[in-house]
Amino acid sequence: MGTATWSAPVTGLTCRGCVDTASKQLGEIRDIEGARIEIVAGGVSMVSVDATRELTDDEVAGALRAGGAFNLAR
Repeated sequence: MGTATWSAPVTGLTCRGCVDTASKQLGEIRDIEGARIEIVAGGVSMVSVDATRELTDDEVAGALRAGGAFNLAR
């Protein structure tokens, strides 16, 4: 089984605590293998998630919103 990578710009990630919270929420998505967050304080950060299946924007956005005011910027 291969790995699919989902990536998108995300707003609201302003500190290390936000990154930790978002990472925890992303880890709740079924079939996640790992997540990377490139934080841009005061700007738009880039989030990439590796999974064993294709992820949808809706499921990733839902997980991020469950952790705080983190929103897709697309």
